[in-house]
Amino acid sequence: MSGPSLVGKLLSGRYHLIELLGRGVTGDVYLAKHPVLGVRFAVKVLGEDYSDDIHATQRLKHEAELVSRLNHPNIVSTVDFGETDDGRFFLIMEYVHGHSLKKELRTLDPSLMTLKRVLNLLKQLCHGLTTAHDTGVIHRAIKPANVLLSVSASGDEQVKLVDFGMAKTISDDGHSHVTRNRQIIGAPRYMAPEQLTGAPVDRRTDIYSVGVVAYLMLTGDLPFHGKTPIQVVAAQQSKPAAKLSLVRPANETKVPREVEKVFMQCLEIDREKRPRHVSNLTEAILMALPRIPDEEDRPVTITSLAGSADEAQAWGMGSVDVDLDVDVDLDDDSVGPDDTAEVDLADLEKVYQAHFQHQQERKLSQLTPEQKSKRLWNVVAKKALELANELEQRRLASPPLSSYLITWNALAEQEMATQTEIALNKEALNDTDSQWREKTASLRDAMLSLRVAHSHLMEDEVANATIIATLNQQIFELETRLSDANQETEDQQHRLESTLLNLQNDVQTIQTNLGETQLVVLQILRQDKQPDLPPEIEEAYATLENLLRHV
Repeated sequence: MSGPSLVGKLLSGRYHLIELLGRGVTGDVYLAKHPVLGVRFAVKVLGEDYSDDIHATQRLKHEAELVSRLNHPNIVSTVDFGETDDGRFFLIMEYVHGHSLKKELRTLDPSLMTLKRVLNLLKQLCHGLTTAHDTGVIHRAIKPANVLLSVSASGDEQVKLVDFGMAKTISDDGHSHVTRNRQIIGAPRYMAPEQLTGAPVDRRTDIYSVGVVAYLMLTGDLPFHGKTPIQVVAAQQSKPAAKLSLVRPANETKVPREVEKVFMQCLEIDREKRPRHVSNLTEAILMALPRIPDEEDRPVTITSLAGSADEAQAWGMGSVDVDLDVDVDLDDDSVGPDDTAEVDLADLEKVYQAHFQHQQERKLSQLTPEQKSKRLWNVVAKKALELANELEQRRLASPPLSSYLITWNALAEQEMATQTEIALNKEALNDTDSQWREKTASLRDAMLSLRVAHSHLMEDEVANATIIATLNQQIFELETRLSDANQETEDQQHRLESTLLNLQNDVQTIQTNLGETQLVVLQILRQDKQPDLPPEIEEAYATLENLLRHV
């Protein structure tokens, strides 16, 4: 229970609660006003039942600490944090006059937003999320209920990303929000596969969720369906999501190819196949927007967030632990089934284990004879090394075996160290590309705006020649900066590629030497085998000989 209303109370001597905006399971959201400055704020107050709940209070403190690092027009900012006289923690945030994307989509149903509006909203969402990721924060709860729509000071529609209560910093262990009963908390249909299984998460986990939100906005449908979270997971594993172009209504403007491609990549089950950075999404949107024709505007009405648990959830005061059979409308395949759910991790692991076994069998069946032989040799080498180490520990190894065993272990360490350097250089190469995209995205955005303005002026017969000349100069300067950035990135990539090539050559040399050493060790093991060895050593020899018959 949230407890009695606090309307009329003064928090910390400067936040006068004037209206109850909404009531959620874990607490209430109020509209507050500074008595002197007149500035309005949104205030999240934990309910009485949660004031002694260490997990709920830590989550609110955690959100306050994380969001205080973020400063971006597309992220709801945190202003203050404190405690009421009766021991209930509260969070003071920027007040957003608007409503959630979840409510907007339900209001529009069955029609859709215009394509240009969708892409402009997604562009802003990506801008806000890029700032969070660059600051080292993973949101982990991207869904329509946590995307607020408002109007900026300039009169344009504005996105505000809210509720960082589930967020993680990249320096954290990165695991999903798992309860003491091995339950995962979240909205299953918007959660990436790795998040659903409690595995470590990273930026690409948020990118998957953005892909689901984009799919919903562009098609009016979700990419994966199921009556329970387990069925959603099974749907993710069974087949890829249907292409946007096949699901989007025929009477709607066609989604540009580059936009469809990048958002379909967001929905890949294997995170390695997803875009690495949100800037990849932003770039595709910026490239597409100038080519999208203006459509007849559909009514856009921004209403205030007031008076419902649904909107209290938009501020992050929904349920922490929700009973699936009561609150989660997963049977509903219409727009907006993004309620928070508690999912049993053990059941999800069974689904993924079966899928993993199937994937492994499929991969093995696709191997060439040469690949199968190489894999078998790796198993032989592993067993030989284990046997040689065991003989060494028991002081049963001959001097030549001990000598070559030292060489084997040294070469293996060299290979691992060099492979690590290769991985770091590849990561640096990828980061260079991503940094270039981020660095040049704002330049391309500015150039686009200037060219549009230039185009409009050129159509005006009485346009001021001085203004046109100034625009031309500004466009030229941006083009020069963009060219310099391109050249700088190209030089950096060339240096990294050269280093990477040298490291790969080093690995080939090490692997050749290691292979020769392994063959010598195998030969010594077979030649030096003594009678009356301990049973476990005899068993290891028998396993090794059995494997060698198949090589």
